[in-house]
Amino acid sequence: MKIITVCGSYKYNKEIKEVAEKLALEGNCVITPIDKLVQRMNILKKSFYNLEKCIKKKLRFLMLYM
Repeated sequence: MKIITVCGSYKYNKEIKEVAEKLALEGNCVITPIDKLVQRMNILKKSFYNLEKCIKKKLRFLMLYM
């Protein structure tokens, strides 16, 4: 058994997962940081969405009183 880290651009996420799965099935310990990146990106998307909602709400409020 080997410990293998598979890294690459998010652009190749699908290929990285395929390679990681193949290596894991061969009995290797595979580390792929790409999954953590996807989780962080989803959190950022939610944060930006909430920020956008807040800004729009404040703008509507300001427009009412101008």
